[in-house]
Amino acid sequence: MRMKTGMTQQQYQKIEAGADPRLSTLLRLLEGMDLEMMLVPRQRVQEVQALLDGTQTDPE
Repeated sequence: MRMKTGMTQQQYQKIEAGADPRLSTLLRLLEGMDLEMMLVPRQRVQEVQALLDGTQTDPE
């Protein structure tokens, strides 16, 4: 993971142990795992989850 994130093993272990990382650190971790963070309004979470699950129905 270090090579992908640029973090030391100690930094990574602190986060795994429950440290509260800064947003920049979280974004670096996500980039290293080829993930994207997305903010979704609470009232739309079920729709987004259905889309990701492949269970979305066509709107009427």
